[in-house]
Amino acid sequence: WHRELSPWEPLHAAWYGKLGVTITFEQYRQRFLEEMKDQQGWIDALADRVRRGETVTLLCSSACVDPRHCHRSLIKNLVDEAVRVSQPGL
Repeated sequence: WHRELSPWEPLHAAWYGKLGVTITFEQYRQRFLEEMKDQQGWIDALADRVRRGETVTLLCSSACVDPRHCHRSLIKNLVDEAVRVSQPGL
């Protein structure tokens, strides 16, 4: 578990409506991906592990009900993209 790959507290609170109005998943996704631009080193490190054939398990402490609407799926997409970029043709 790397805190750096989790949504920051204000974003997490906005997604769960703890700040008043709940944001949409698209708003959450855009803001989360923007936050992750500063975490590219962590994304690349996970992509390196995937390229070496290691199993990477993404966990969530928020008990997300729908994995399609969870930061884990967004991280997985970022890692998959980092693997594809470094290995064209995959």
